[in-house]
Amino acid sequence: MKNNIPPIIISALAKRSETEILDIITLINDKKSECKQEVEFITFESLSQWHTCSSSGNIQHNSHNFFSISGININSEKGIVSNWQQPIIHQPEIGILGIICKQINNTLHFLLQLKAEPGNINKLQLSPTLQATRSNFTKVHKGHAPSYLDFFTAQNKYKTIVNVLQSEQGARFYKKRNQNIIIEVDSDIKVKENFLWLTLGQIYELMKIDNLVNMDTRTVISCIPFQNILVNADDLKFLVNNEMPGNRCPVKLAISKSLFLNDFSLYSTSDIISWFTNQKITHQLDSHLIPLNQVKNWKLSSHDISHIDNKYFSVKACKVFSPDREVKTWDQPIIQPRHKGLIVLFIKKIQGTYHFLIQAKEEPGVIDKIEIAATIQCITGTYKNIPKEYWPKYLEYFLNSSIDKIIYDSMQSEEGGRFFQESNRNVIIEVNEDFEKDNTGTHIWVTLRQLKSFIQYNNFVNIQCRSLISCLGLF
Repeated sequence: MKNNIPPIIISALAKRSETEILDIITLINDKKSECKQEVEFITFESLSQWHTCSSSGNIQHNSHNFFSISGININSEKGIVSNWQQPIIHQPEIGILGIICKQINNTLHFLLQLKAEPGNINKLQLSPTLQATRSNFTKVHKGHAPSYLDFFTAQNKYKTIVNVLQSEQGARFYKKRNQNIIIEVDSDIKVKENFLWLTLGQIYELMKIDNLVNMDTRTVISCIPFQNILVNADDLKFLVNNEMPGNRCPVKLAISKSLFLNDFSLYSTSDIISWFTNQKITHQLDSHLIPLNQVKNWKLSSHDISHIDNKYFSVKACKVFSPDREVKTWDQPIIQPRHKGLIVLFIKKIQGTYHFLIQAKEEPGVIDKIEIAATIQCITGTYKNIPKEYWPKYLEYFLNSSIDKIIYDSMQSEEGGRFFQESNRNVIIEVNEDFEKDNTGTHIWVTLRQLKSFIQYNNFVNIQCRSLISCLGLF
């Protein structure tokens, strides 16, 4: 049977390799203790490589590359506030989030980097082989080119497993996208300092650890098109019962059916696309960039830009010393959150197969008003002081749910290059059988196969939902 299993599935099942998980964790902890990165908050006036535009108040890099901090005006018919302004990151260039994979001892391995970013919790996190903006790889910073860049600039030489443009956080970035790409090589590669080969199964296991696998790795992994692999029901039972024995086999089998089998969905893909199209038509959201100095209800001090009620987030300036990076020292603006986030996916057996409850969520910075999001996506500090009728839908149900219904629960970080120690609680929870089945309002039930298929297209599934789906693993 194993000879008939596609290599990507073998890798997803392989939680053991030449290097055991415990040895990998020990290595990572040793590297963390050796990491000499230092981050210091400074005044905006002290930024040496950035300036505040005299006319707009926008904070810009002196090269006019990388990114800028601008303002945005939003009008929406949803929520307790219909109009607001806020700072937002404007980064029109498309970056690369790339992973190299290779067959090692007949198992597909993925090359990840232990990378220090200024906003990382615990300093080092597992990032893609290449994580770089266009300004990085065109060396605007006057430093070295990122490691392994040449593999992705000559990607037509290699087998492509994933290659899709994906959005970033629509509440923090204005129309930002990155190329998510995985290429498979067959030649020997020199493994540089702080890089290591991991099977996909090992990456899934490491995603169970809080704030270890970074957001960029999670979004790239989420794009792997498992739903295109043909697996029949008998093969699924063999894989789950023989390759992955354990007391949660019924759950694993049901989730695998939701991914691989095509005949058990409540709604057809055409139904879901029609629902999503109608949501785009009915959501009345208008957003456009404005000068930062025209943003209302935000205050500027020498050290930060923050909301007058000390909510949401603040913009700060920092100076970074990171001896292992292409440039050893730099300064930059960075976003610091006020509260943790919460991202929850409800799952429920419908017609014998797990379905996932997704929503159409509007965010001011996305290209097409809305994207598919998890059942609940919110900042924990924003709902506590408002009437419950304005709480995110199903939030109260989740807060009152039994903990033994939780299938996955971890804290996962946002990207440390732009956000300072921002972390979200990521949860997948099974809801009761009597929980509503037919729902084609703002939310709709889809199989994992359908949800994964939408990730193959630009601007369908937002980064928070993609990140959570990647944490689920394969089985």
